[in-house]
Amino acid sequence: MSIADGVLGELKISDILTFLTVQRCGTISSAARELVVTPSQVSKSVNRLEELLGMQLLSRSANGVTLLDEGRRLVPQLEQMLELARTLKQPTSEAPLTLAAPSYLATYFAPLLALALANRRICVLERPPAQIRSLIPRRVFDVALSLGELPLSSTWESQPVGEVEKALFASPATMAQLGTGPIAIEKLATLPIISPIYLTDGGVLPVDDDGPLPRRERTIGHEVMTFGLGLAIAARTDQLVFGPVIGALSMLETGAVVRVTVKGWSSRETLKLAYNTERITKPQQRNIVATIEAGLAAIRY
Repeated sequence: MSIADGVLGELKISDILTFLTVQRCGTISSAARELVVTPSQVSKSVNRLEELLGMQLLSRSANGVTLLDEGRRLVPQLEQMLELARTLKQPTSEAPLTLAAPSYLATYFAPLLALALANRRICVLERPPAQIRSLIPRRVFDVALSLGELPLSSTWESQPVGEVEKALFASPATMAQLGTGPIAIEKLATLPIISPIYLTDGGVLPVDDDGPLPRRERTIGHEVMTFGLGLAIAARTDQLVFGPVIGALSMLETGAVVRVTVKGWSSRETLKLAYNTERITKPQQRNIVATIEAGLAAIRY
């Protein structure tokens, strides 16, 4: 399915933006709050788009909205049209560098890249690794940072830029109860561990975080979508959280959380950089790599 040429002249960018916001937020009211308009305006905008295209894109219910098959197939095309419209609105100077990364990597590396690429604006998209992998073929961003492999297309290249250490974290009070010395893995099964979840079209999806205990063997504590939120909860409860040390630096510095050493266990994962060769020059790529490597080398925890 594609958008017919005769429809293009009648499409409103505002209607496309509204529809994409609704499908991302999941409810009309949430989209209205984000767009700072009324729910009625949001509904009229989506209805106008559906009438113009001659198809229903969303299913509405009291619990929110669900993408129908036609809407799901149309989303990539509308995202590309919206991205093109944004590009056309940019001044003739160099377009911003769009970086996609999980929140914990974006928080640490985006300020370093903003300093290193002082003459270029940076647009940061905080997305989980699975979503970054799925979005690479859509050309939504220029550069991606993530742990593990990144699927590439003909215009993308990827390279390892270092390693990220992962660990368990707890509040100082919880750590005092656990006692000094490395904790046996067997003991972790009795401790509540904050666990990650993803939000998909089908609802909430529990996922594993590669910790010392897989999800099926641990006592599941609170469940959150970001490591940063998991840290904030761990700092105020008796629950542990597992994740990258790089994402816990600020809380380690303030003493809000401490590392929990696990007997006979450690975890490191390769940090990968992927970049669109049509948008990123070799000198820019070398500058980005050098900045990331220097940032990793500066970590002391």
